[in-house]
Amino acid sequence: MNDVKLLAYVISKIKDEREDSELFVSSGRAPTYDEYRYVCGVIRGLARADEIVKDLVHRLEKNDD
Repeated sequence: MNDVKLLAYVISKIKDEREDSELFVSSGRAPTYDEYRYVCGVIRGLARADEIVKDLVHRLEKNDD
């Protein structure tokens, strides 16, 4: 599996986790405010991880040119 395909898989898994966390928060399932804040932090972390991996993919594709 080449690097870009591997990173596409990672992006897909990050997206799935982020969507699950967003659904958890938006459906009001967080039992406490602390849990709500924690999951919001997870969402922010996953969003940042997604940006980092996408930037890496862009750099790898740019270097292939």
